[in-house]
Amino acid sequence: MIPTVDNKFEKFDIDDFNKNSIRGSLLISRKISQY
Repeated sequence: MIPTVDNKFEKFDIDDFNKNSIRGSLLISRKISQY
């Protein structure tokens, strides 16, 4: 299960994540809650 989460995190663009940190954290928390 952990490698699947890591693979999804690798797809995040770091610059885009920094520009939209609040929205990005909400998306990540939603993805984590699905597991």
